[in-house]
This record gives sequence, structure tokens and C-alpha cells, in this order.
Amino acid sequence: RPLLLLLLFPGSVIAAELFGTVEDLHGRGYVTDIHGQTSELSVGQTIFEGQILGTPSDGEIHVLTIDGNFIGVRPNSQLRIDAYKAKRGPDDKIHLSLIKGALRSITGWIAKLGGNAYHIRTATVTIGVRGTDHETIELDTPSFGSQPGTYERVIEGVTFVRTRQGETEVHAGQTGFSARDRTDAPRLLTETPQFIKERVLRLEQKIAQRKDNASRSVETSREKSEDREAVREERQQEIRENLNGLPPEQRERIRESYRDASPEQRERIERRIIR
Repeated sequence: RPLLLLLLFPGSVIAAELFGTVEDLHGRGYVTDIHGQTSELSVGQTIFEGQILGTPSDGEIHVLTIDGNFIGVRPNSQLRIDAYKAKRGPDDKIHLSLIKGALRSITGWIAKLGGNAYHIRTATVTIGVRGTDHETIELDTPSFGSQPGTYERVIEGVTFVRTRQGETEVHAGQTGFSARDRTDAPRLLTETPQFIKERVLRLEQKIAQRKDNASRSVETSREKSEDREAVREERQQEIRENLNGLPPEQRERIRESYRDASPEQRERIERRIIR
């Protein structure tokens, strides 16, 4: 069957961009390809542009994208990867459609490009972000007194909820809402709806662990960078002191050689000065 599909639809198969990999899975998860073929997911499976991820009521999927975006597809949800490109170029993008249910997204480097590089569409709104951790929920029927529509909860950063009626910024700790009828612009809610507080989540501890590990990794990288800078500054100080101890003519010759040298040659000159 894969060979037959390749022969029948060569352009679409080859053109599909690699989106990411299934990092974790609770219960069952499904993927539907661009030809409507649905199959069960497994951990480690690759996901491509154009596919639809789905979960039953007891399932949750965690995907890590090529640009480092973490996406959690919540129970009883469907998420379509509309367009994706991660080549570190000006046309990089991640465009998603939440068909139903909910997703959690901790954005990667594409979201930092700004503009229209990252957005999520629902039946109600379009959501854009600045690098952030947020959750989008598409409620189909009334629940705990909450009306149908799109709910946008921000854990860190800022998102923008847009409709034809207007746009609302949602900051950390806030929840935005746009009703299914879309007669009004999106608005901020005074408190998180009860149905969000009461719902059962899967793999939630894995998300907290991932964020903690990412935070530690960033801190470790920062410390290493600071250590390298301190070593570099100490070395430069030693070079300056040794140069000042040389006769003026010799010091000037070394400086002229250094100005015209390649990076590798400069490294050798510095080592000789320190010795």
C-alpha cells in the first residue's frame, strides 16, 4: 500500500515536511494521513505536515517538533498540521488547526519569528503568540455553565486571540474567550472556567517535568557561557600584561601580525604571548 500511494500521489508524499516525533503517549492515539487513511500511533513515530492527530477520551499525545515546539494533544481532540517548515529561513512556519478538543503548546524557535509564523485556528478564532506556554480549548457544547467557543489559557508569555470583530491580548495567568456565534470581539474572563478546573488531564506530570528539565538546561547553558566568558577575560588580561612587558618595537610587530591574522593564526599568537 505505501508503494501504491507513492506511485499514485508522488508530489504530495514527497512534499510533506517532517513535523516532529511522538515523544509520549497515554492510552491510544491516531494519525490520519492526507489520503484519509487512519492508523494507530506509537511512541517514536514521525509526524508530517498535512496529517491529523486524534485522541479518544482516554488518550493524550505528546509531540516534539523539529523547531523544539512541544505539543500535547489532550483527550478527545483532533489537531491538523496545516503547514510546517523549519529550515531556519524567513518563510519558516507552524500553522495548526484545532478541529476539536484541546492542546497544550510550549513554543519553539519558530514562534519567536513573530508575524504569521505561528498560529492556531479553531472554528472560532485565530491565535498568534510571542514565545509562550499556552493552552487552547474548543468547547462544542455548554459545560459547567460555560458556553461553546474557544478558550485560550496562557501559562507563560502572551497570545493574541483574533476574530473579524477584533483582537485581545491574553497574558500569563489569564484566560481569553470567543463565543461560537462571534458577535463580539474576544474578551478576557474574570476567572478560569470551572470546566477547565474540573477536567481530567493525562501525562500532566510529564509536561511539568519537561519544563523543569528545559529550565535547567537553559540555566546550565547560561552558566557555561558565563564561565567561558570569565576564562576568556582572564586570558585577555594575561595577554595584555605580557604584551606591556615587551619592548615597544616587538610589541608593535605582534600587534600588526595579529590584525592581519586569521582566527587560527591569532590563536597561535595568543598562545605564544602567554607562554
